[in-house]
Amino acid sequence: MRRLLIPLLALLSACASKEEFDRPTVLIFVATDCPVSNRYAPEIARLSRHYGNRFEFHTVYAAGADVAAHQRSYGKPCEALVDADGHLTKAARIEVVPEAAIFLPKKGLVYHGRIDDRIFDVGVERAAPTTHDLENALKAVLRNETPPAPSGRAIGCPVAG
Repeated sequence: MRRLLIPLLALLSACASKEEFDRPTVLIFVATDCPVSNRYAPEIARLSRHYGNRFEFHTVYAAGADVAAHQRSYGKPCEALVDADGHLTKAARIEVVPEAAIFLPKKGLVYHGRIDDRIFDVGVERAAPTTHDLENALKAVLRNETPPAPSGRAIGCPVAG
């Protein structure tokens, strides 16, 4: 599977720039050195397990990230990609990590924003989220509806680069 990552990343980069994907795709942008990203590893894994048969899930790292070590430490919630040239980050309009994007065939980017509201301000975290923005967007897509915009801004670490 590892040898497929580079061709897959090239394909995803090309698709993102054309706003075309063959299959509904969820990209979750993370960073190895961001504690907020690291806290979301279990939720990313849960979403990937639950919706993985209907969406292609990938965690996306910036260039230079030690992806293998990070995935060993935090589990492998879904297939990892390295956005070496920043095309996926730009296409998904990502500003902080963790942040998610959903791309649909023939529609392109239909959602970008936070995963949920568990972390609702810098340094302020709820015991459990009250709004599941990404999951609500996934459910809307499955109902052939336009995903709702996130109910708040993503809180996390600035995108590298």
